[in-house]
Amino acid sequence: MNDFKNILVTYVKPTNKETAFDMGLSLAKSSNAKLSVVEFLQADQPEFLFFKTKNNKKKEEDKKQIVLNALKKFEEKAKKENVELKTSFKSTETLVDSILQYVESNKIDLLIVDHPHMSHSEETHYNDVVSVIHDKVHCNMLTLK
Repeated sequence: MNDFKNILVTYVKPTNKETAFDMGLSLAKSSNAKLSVVEFLQADQPEFLFFKTKNNKKKEEDKKQIVLNALKKFEEKAKKENVELKTSFKSTETLVDSILQYVESNKIDLLIVDHPHMSHSEETHYNDVVSVIHDKVHCNMLTLK
């Protein structure tokens, strides 16, 4: 088995995050690796072209709070397992580019991506996103269903 030194768990769609995190935590513990969880929130287009309404801002804040709560749970779980964990979230307009840039700039050697259950149209889009990441990323990649 490969010994990984730097593992990243990330999500390309809001989903139940436990499976991907638990896999990353298990691999990090067995490899004595650093573990990162980064949530890249895809920036929503504002209702009006040039500015965000109060409703847009409220939706963004609600999404952010959900992410922060999930990251806090992950931090607690990692601490119990004595695994070094770095968490963050980033708002982005270009999901694939943001993930690839993070992987490269943080010397990630294993990228774990979720694969949630979706509608047919979502699955087509998601598979395209994961395929592009897979083709361009310069590290091992694990996609979980």
